[in-house]
Amino acid sequence: MMTDGLTRTGRARTVTVPHDARGARIARQRLARELGGRIPQTLLADTVAVVAELLGNAVCHAAPLSGGVIRLWWFIGADGGAPAAVGSNGHGSGAGQGTVFVRIRVTDGGSTTLPARRDAEPDAVGGRGL
Repeated sequence: MMTDGLTRTGRARTVTVPHDARGARIARQRLARELGGRIPQTLLADTVAVVAELLGNAVCHAAPLSGGVIRLWWFIGADGGAPAAVGSNGHGSGAGQGTVFVRIRVTDGGSTTLPARRDAEPDAVGGRGL
């Protein structure tokens, strides 16, 4: 199911999960658990929201990778190349650290159709994307 640390280079991490709603949930929870305390809380909340949308799109609109999986990759960094660190107050710490950021990549098997723009109704649950 989940491959723990397929790739672990510095602050990068890859998690492979089944191409279904359960796998997407596992990946989101893993991301939140591993990044909690390492990045500011507001960045963590935004990161988890973006990952939820990307994984949901992969499950709903794309084919799985070989083996019936999707892959989530993330990288924690700071501008200027300094190591990312978070202090006990949940904000970046360390001399010259700069702004902490997270890069995200979701890899799936792709789709045979191109996305089409559509307008969601005001009370629609979905259809807005990122």
